[in-house]
Amino acid sequence: MEGSYGMTGIKKLAIATLCLVGPAISFAQTDTLRITDSHVTIIKADVNGALVYIDDKFSGVVPLTIDTLSKGRHYVRVIDPDYSNWLTGVVEDTVNVTENSQTFTYRIPRLVMINTDPFGADVMLGDSLLGQTPFVLDVDDGVELSEITLRKEGYSVSTLGSLVAKRGTFFTTLRREWDPGIGDMVVASAPLDGRHPHSTSLYITGAAAVLSGAASAYFKTRADREYDAYLFSGDPTRLSTTRRLDTSAGIALMATQISTFLFVYFLLSD
Repeated sequence: MEGSYGMTGIKKLAIATLCLVGPAISFAQTDTLRITDSHVTIIKADVNGALVYIDDKFSGVVPLTIDTLSKGRHYVRVIDPDYSNWLTGVVEDTVNVTENSQTFTYRIPRLVMINTDPFGADVMLGDSLLGQTPFVLDVDDGVELSEITLRKEGYSVSTLGSLVAKRGTFFTTLRREWDPGIGDMVVASAPLDGRHPHSTSLYITGAAAVLSGAASAYFKTRADREYDAYLFSGDPTRLSTTRRLDTSAGIALMATQISTFLFVYFLLSD
């Protein structure tokens, strides 16, 4: 009887243990599946096709859904697909990924450059001064380019909305407003044969301005390409080449500005 009673007690204890442990195991398995299924990270941006890098590794383009991103902090970069343009906007962020679904939405800056010849023109939005050319502007939803004007003393006002951007850059040559008295003096002092007294200097400085401007654009384009190659390869020699080309572009641009100044000086002198 004692043996029979002992076996019965053991059976009852085993059944009770299964009743308690079984639901606990089932609950734990269900919760694990639920967490795995819901662990989704979504990256969005206001520019379709923007490139997403997570922890310096290319992960795809927006809108991007990731279900394999581990919990914890991650470094995120979202780059405009027009990465060959040096004005391309880049967003950098550090996110904390949890076990729940998350959506991270980014606004990529829309940058434009405004430049004039001569430089130093006031960039105006209504009555507000934004800066002076050359000027890089982050165009948000509240800024209308058609409302921006370029003003410089002695020159006609130019409206940005009337210009066409090339690779994100607006450029215009400001038109001089001649003083009638100055105009009369220039005409009176001009030789009868119609040749300007500094015609040779005008040719030289004009040609120098054109050539140095073309050289600046060439070096800047090369620098953009080298920087793109550096982003994809990580080769430090590419970055060194980019810096050297940027320096050359800056020197050429300075030469352009000096040549333009001399051209205007000779043009206005007797």
